[in-house]
This record gives sequence, structure tokens and C-alpha cells, in this order.
Amino acid sequence: MRTSRRTPILAAFPLFALLLSASVHAAPLPSRVFVSPTGSDSNNCANPTTPCLTFAGAMSQVADAGEIMVLATSGYGPLSITRSVLINAPAGVTAYSCCTVVINAPHATVSLRGITIDGAGKAQNGIQVANVGTLYVDNCLITGFTGPPSTTAGNGLWFGSPGHLFVTNTTVRGNSQIGIMIQPVDPLSGSTQTANASIDHCHLDGNGTGLLSDINTSTVVRYSFAAGNLYDGFAAQNAGVLNVEDCVATSNGNGIGAYATSAIYVSNTTVTGNNKGLNVAFASLLSRSNNTVENNGTNGSFNFTFAAK
Repeated sequence: MRTSRRTPILAAFPLFALLLSASVHAAPLPSRVFVSPTGSDSNNCANPTTPCLTFAGAMSQVADAGEIMVLATSGYGPLSITRSVLINAPAGVTAYSCCTVVINAPHATVSLRGITIDGAGKAQNGIQVANVGTLYVDNCLITGFTGPPSTTAGNGLWFGSPGHLFVTNTTVRGNSQIGIMIQPVDPLSGSTQTANASIDHCHLDGNGTGLLSDINTSTVVRYSFAAGNLYDGFAAQNAGVLNVEDCVATSNGNGIGAYATSAIYVSNTTVTGNNKGLNVAFASLLSRSNNTVENNGTNGSFNFTFAAK
């Protein structure tokens, strides 16, 4: 009796299917995707002729450390960022993000360039940073966020992460609480962390407070304006350290406010037209003796001087 030696075709099929599946899923996400008001989130958004419609759709298709390129002025919806990415609206194009941008991307590098984030009166924060390695905000507008007093809503940019924040050529205005808040507190444990921030060539106007450097932060603000804020133009508290260099604080409740064991170093800065120019409570407000503090309701005074190193 002969024994059949035919190869069992079905036995080989699972291996073939596994190899086919691996080849399909191995295709990498594109390093650049596009968004447009004429797009669709079901498109292959790696081609400018077949863009996505929303930031959320583009975020789901772009590779880690990739770029989302905005093709035309439009509203692209809220955005949740969980990995490194650059969102880029080139000159002449305004990308509107409705509501808030939430960043929870530990150790990642996130860049937002040329974006308008308009809260339209919603009780949220414009950019809410829970965790990031480095955040760059360049040529953006953050406006229109509200929230009742003593709440965590109504801030333009809330940086609650350890790491580094760089904000340049950006306007933060018309937010009911704080324009830029640097407060690195772990949301789960409540423990304080450390953060460094650089604010350069920015406008912080018509907020509750323009800029606040809080718990364990070291912030440098240069060539920036704080105007028309209800409370403080530039402020620090709770052992925060703030350097104010070549800035203007005008038409605020207080031009510069130092509170609760903080230290603020001020150089070549004009403080004028505020209800009170300098306000100090249990803190250090230090001058390099080259500042102009005049024509405020009450000028106030520095309590220390410091020299250039």
C-alpha cells in the first residue's frame, strides 16, 4: 500500500498569513502629513492632494517626531498630543484650534507654530500641559478662555510638567485667569517638580495675570509686554524664580508682583501706568538699578539690588 506524501496546503496557510500580516503592519507612518478644510480624515494624509480634515485625524496618521503641515486657513478642532510632533502653519495661513490643546507626552518634544487657539469663552485652558520633555510655542495666539476664580480653567497656557518651555513671538490675551502659568506639580501625587521657561518677544495682555512663575520654576522673560492685566503683569510665587529683562509692564493692577518666598530679578525694564508698580509680600524683588518705575498710582519699591555677573 502506497503512502501519500502530498504536502498539506492548509497546514502552511497560517505561516503565510502571519508573514503577510507582518508585511502589512510593518509599513511606517509618514513623517509628514497635511490638513486642509477640503480634506477628510479617511484620506491618505501624507499627500497634500489628499489631506486630513482635523488635527486629531492628522495626529493619528503621523509618525513620532513627524510634522503636521497646515495648507489653508481653517478651524481644525481640539487636539490631544501624546508623542513628539511639529504642528506648522506657515506664514499667511491661520490654523484655528477650537477649544483646548492637551499635551500628555512624557519626554517628548512638541512644537506649535503659527496656531490660533481660541476658547470663545469656554471654561478650559488654551494649552494644557500635563507632561512633556520640551514644548516650543512660536508665533501663536492664545485667547478667550474663561473660568471662575480659584479654578484650574481660564488660563492661556498652563505648563504643569517638569521640563522646558520656550514661547516666542506669541500673544496671550483675554484669558480670565493667567496668560502663561508655569506650575510643575504632579497631577497624581501632588508633588512639586522642576521646570525652566523662556518667554521672548511676547504680549501678555488683558488676562487676569500676564505671567506667573510658580513652584520650583526658573523663568526668563525678555523683550515682552504685559499690559491691561487685572492683577499682575509679571509675577512669581512659592519659591519660583523669575528674571524680567528688557520688558514693559503697563496698565496692570500691579506691574510686577513678588510673593511667598519667590525671587524676581529685574533689569532694564519699564514699569509705568499701573495701579501699583511694584508689589512685594514675603519675597525678594531685586533691581539691577537700570529700571524705570514711574507714573504708577503707587510706584512701590525694590527691596534688594543685584549686580551683573
